[in-house]
Amino acid sequence: RLIHWKTTARMNQPYVRLFDGAPASNLWILLDLQDEVQVGNEEHGTEEQGIILTASLVDRGLREHHRVGLVINGHALTRLPPQTGAGQRWEILRALAIASQGTTPLGEVLERIRPNLGHNASLMVITPTTKIDWLGTIPLLRRRGITPTILLLDPLTFGGQLNNNGLIA
Repeated sequence: RLIHWKTTARMNQPYVRLFDGAPASNLWILLDLQDEVQVGNEEHGTEEQGIILTASLVDRGLREHHRVGLVINGHALTRLPPQTGAGQRWEILRALAIASQGTTPLGEVLERIRPNLGHNASLMVITPTTKIDWLGTIPLLRRRGITPTILLLDPLTFGGQLNNNGLIA
């Protein structure tokens, strides 16, 4: 099914189409700002470092001419659909500047946005959570052709403590 028959006939030898394994569609970045998983204060906290990391990834994606979208589960759920260009950079930076912590768990946000991510997209999740309940969504995303990347802001490096369940308190 990967043989391109017109080219094969023209060149008089088999021609096979090769596809790049990297998604050619949209890049979504999800910043987890659920209040109960944040650790540390101000610039030494997971909230601020997550915002800085998100801004850096957005900038790089836009410089490489990707369509970049943003989701933040802060005080209000922020969803900016993927676009390119300087206007998108400023919209995302504005959203990051006014973002504040919220109460919506990461798993719930993933379930909400899953239908809107499209097919063959990349999703970068930036989170300090050590809870694993949301990881059940990952196989559902992969079935839709979405390539997830998880960037964990290790809460222990921001002064977090392990509790009896092995979770950060």
